[in-house]
Order: sequence, then structure tokens, then C-alpha cells
Amino acid sequence: MKLTAEFVRELLDYDQETGWLTHKVGTPKNKVGERAGSVVKGKKKARGRIVSIAAYSYAEPRVIVLIVTGHWPHKCAIVKHLNGDGLDNRWE
Repeated sequence: MKLTAEFVRELLDYDQETGWLTHKVGTPKNKVGERAGSVVKGKKKARGRIVSIAAYSYAEPRVIVLIVTGHWPHKCAIVKHLNGDGLDNRWE
């Protein structure tokens, strides 16, 4: 299933100041306004975050690109964190 920007925007809010995605729709596991996703840990430190939508997991930065631009980044594209912090998803 290929998610559309419109569908994801109905489910999640993106705050450009914090770089956080939060839930707009409550479920038994998630409350409205709660931060979406979970941290992916590497060997020594956290590598980034993933978000589950419609039973699939997506890298949080790719979901943010979809929300902000309305399009998925190319499947081979790497979404870079210019400051080197994989947990900092502020759009700058």
C-alpha cells in the first residue's frame, strides 16, 4: 500500500520547530497528541526513528518529507540530517 500525503496528514501532525510527529487520531495504543514512532537503536547510539502506519513501518524522516512536500522521496534517496543527529527531524 502506498500512502498518500493526504492520508498521512489526517493521521499525524508535524511540528517543524521540534521535528516531532504526533498522533491526530487516537487508537488503543496511541493517544491524540502523543509523539508518534519509536527510536531505532544502533550499536552505540540511537540511529533514528520509525513510524508505524497501516501495519507498515517507515523511517520518520521519509514520512516528514511526504508531509512537507506532498511526495515520497525517491526510494533510493537518502534523507540526510545536516547536523548529524539522526533524531533531529526539524525541517530546515
